[in-house]
Amino acid sequence: MRLLLMYFLDLLQCSLQIYIKTGQIYWFFSFWYYICSSFIQNLKMNKQIKQIINILSPYWGVVYFIALLLFTHFLWKLVVDGDLHSQQIAIFGKDLTTQFHSLAAFTARTVHWFVRLFPNTDDFLINDTRLHFQNENFIINIIWGCTGVKQLYIFIVIMAFYKGPWKKKLWYIPMGCVILWVYNIIRIAAICYLIIGHPERFDFLHEGLFRYILYGLIFLLWVIWEEKYVKNRKLST
Repeated sequence: MRLLLMYFLDLLQCSLQIYIKTGQIYWFFSFWYYICSSFIQNLKMNKQIKQIINILSPYWGVVYFIALLLFTHFLWKLVVDGDLHSQQIAIFGKDLTTQFHSLAAFTARTVHWFVRLFPNTDDFLINDTRLHFQNENFIINIIWGCTGVKQLYIFIVIMAFYKGPWKKKLWYIPMGCVILWVYNIIRIAAICYLIIGHPERFDFLHEGLFRYILYGLIFLLWVIWEEKYVKNRKLST
């Protein structure tokens, strides 16, 4: 098992070096498609692995979901150059900071509009991408990482590659994106309220609680899809 892991890591390092030198992402994924296909064929010859697969078969959907989640994170790291906490972002080496700044400004305006729907919020101010209450010194700066674009990308990729009827995916994926986007607006608005007088709460709310809820919401949307449109389809056939 240890030798297998070392072999896998060597292959990963080699393929990444090929991608860095050539810049050909097609060859990178073709290489790993061949490796994974060969590996799966070898697994079919192993009785012990077959027994493990049989044990995991009732949870195969969850395993598939986790595998797709890890794949989306790996693909994001491969394609996107930019930290979630920074202003700069580049995709395939092309600087898109200006475009994503416009998205961040739109998100800030939407949050400002949403908060101002509630009473006694006339002192909630906006300056480009910065939000704060007038008597508060703590300012929330909306950057591209706050727009929820990465989570939308994760949801879209998972649903696109997961099994199920494509006719239903054509409306379920946009509906899920709207739900996630609305939650993100509510998330930022809630943070603005909950840190009033308690700025020390920001890290817990922003990096912890609300982020986990967002990923939990992605998982819930997948569970609904799995139970209603995948399993029911199998039963009907």
